[in-house]
This record gives sequence, structure tokens and C-alpha cells, in this order.
Amino acid sequence: MEAFKMGDGQAFKALFTRYYQPLCYFSRQIAGEQGAAEEIAVDSFLKAWQRHKEFETLPALKAFLYIAARNASLDHLKKERRRQRREERWHGDLGEVEGSSNTLLNRIIKTEVLQEIRQAIALLPRHYEQVLDLSFNQGLKSKEIAGKLGIPLSTVDSRKTRGLDLLKKLLSDKSFLTVLLLLHHNSL
Repeated sequence: MEAFKMGDGQAFKALFTRYYQPLCYFSRQIAGEQGAAEEIAVDSFLKAWQRHKEFETLPALKAFLYIAARNASLDHLKKERRRQRREERWHGDLGEVEGSSNTLLNRIIKTEVLQEIRQAIALLPRHYEQVLDLSFNQGLKSKEIAGKLGIPLSTVDSRKTRGLDLLKKLLSDKSFLTVLLLLHHNSL
């Protein structure tokens, strides 16, 4: 532990080798996906390495690793559930028979509208683009965006409002209404 605390790369490697697999297993139990669990385990070790001077004992380091992995796994799970809900809402068959030409046509239209929206968002000034991308594409709520960007909630709301004003000028009326509907769904 002393070597790890002093920033010794060999000590980090030894701890990584010893605890990586158990941390992957732990994360997979929560996140449900092996690939995500592996990323979470690596990220947890990187966070620990960034704070290596803070750990006095091996149990303190292990506790940190498992808590970081748990939190990241739960975040991954929430994000995955939000993504699935968005997909279900977006790709819902709306009472149509799966595989019918109407369903296929609706999906093509939805895809085209989404592409138009994403392209328009990319044209906005960076601070508006960032907020709208996190809200629209990633489904984050304003409070989550504020935390992720480290800005006040009021700033998120004003950037979202101003970004939507600019977006309205770039999009067709139908596409802009789609944006508003999706943003409203994300705020629920």
C-alpha cells in the first residue's frame, strides 16, 4: 500500500491484477453487461489512481473501488433504462402491425427527422449544443445536465431556452415540434 500511495506503477499493476476480475464480476451483477462491467472496473481503478495519495490502507482502497464501481454500475443501469424507454417510445408500433409498409415508412420518417434535428443541434454555438445534446440525445434532465457540466440549473434552463429559439430557426416546423415533444418526455 505504501508503494501505491507513493505512486508506484508496479504497485498499481499488482493491485489491478488482484482486484480487476472481482470488480468486473461485482459490476456485471449490477450493470448486467460484461463490456460495461469491464469499463466500469477500469474507470474505478483510474479514479483510485488519481487519488492514490489518499489511501492509507488496503481496506480503504478496496472500499473505494467497490463504491465507485457500484455507483458507476447504477449510473450505467439508469442510463440504459432511459435509452430503452426512449427507444420503446420512439419505435413503438402505435397499434400498427410489425413489418407493415406503414411501420417501415414511419420509422424511415422518424429517422430522417432525428437526423435533421441532430444536424441542426450540431450547428448551434457550443454551449447551447452541449445542453441540447445532453437533453435530447442522451435523455438527461436539467438537474443531471447541471451536475455533469458543473453549471447552475438556471444556466442550463436559459441555455436550453435560447438553444431551442435558435433551433426553431434552423428546423422545419414538424421537426421542431418533434424536438419539443422529446424534450418534454425527457423532463418527465
